[in-house]
Amino acid sequence: MSSLRIMDSDPGKARRTADAVQRALEASGEVVVGNVSVVPNRRDCGARVFMEVLLLEAPAAPGNDDQEVTVERA
Repeated sequence: MSSLRIMDSDPGKARRTADAVQRALEASGEVVVGNVSVVPNRRDCGARVFMEVLLLEAPAAPGNDDQEVTVERA
């Protein structure tokens, strides 16, 4: 799983940016957002926001694993 780190000296701006990024990622069908955590910066009053991002695998191409369904009508 990959992770993103968003940092800013203004904790409110860091959180708003992270919220916007999270909404954009969640709107995508290609990734899933995992744990999101906010950590205060050690050097100043800012904040760091970490979020895990999982890339979804593309659906498998049709092959021998596909199932066939037949519907018979009278």
